[in-house]
Amino acid sequence: MSKHLCDCGAMAQWHYDPSSSEQFNHYICDDCISSPEDEGCSCNWHHTNVNAYYPPLDNPELPKGEEGKDWRWVPNHKEEGTWQYLDKKGRPYPCCEFSYEKEGFDIQVKLFLSEAQKELIKDFKQKYDWIECDIHLKNGKVIENEWIYHKSYFWVNEDLQLSNEDILIIKCEN
Repeated sequence: MSKHLCDCGAMAQWHYDPSSSEQFNHYICDDCISSPEDEGCSCNWHHTNVNAYYPPLDNPELPKGEEGKDWRWVPNHKEEGTWQYLDKKGRPYPCCEFSYEKEGFDIQVKLFLSEAQKELIKDFKQKYDWIECDIHLKNGKVIENEWIYHKSYFWVNEDLQLSNEDILIIKCEN
């Protein structure tokens, strides 16, 4: 399967989810996602100061485990009592806005429906900008529960090398 790659060339296991801009690669490998020298994202920081939270905590939030192995003080924020947990490699965890896939992320491409195929689903009411359908292919295979967006396209794995002509019929449910 074709997988997204990190800038270093390795298979990406992390994806930055709010990735609307194409200005940088949103796919990152496990080695590049973080290092022990990184400060880490503030979304993973914890505070011993009860007033650092709103509303304030009743008790300070204290780390568990061994300092330097399971957790550490956040560089440049130790005086404030800010700490973070570390992964098995001694690195701060990445931002909570990253998704993780051990086997990497398949490359997908848009497959646009023909005008005739759009006609097949035009009368299906949809609450959202997508409709869930089964795509029956001429080779007998079925892509089940596929989301067709704006009644005009769906995403398919690049490795399948499907074209619009491979679609036999589209079955949707209201």
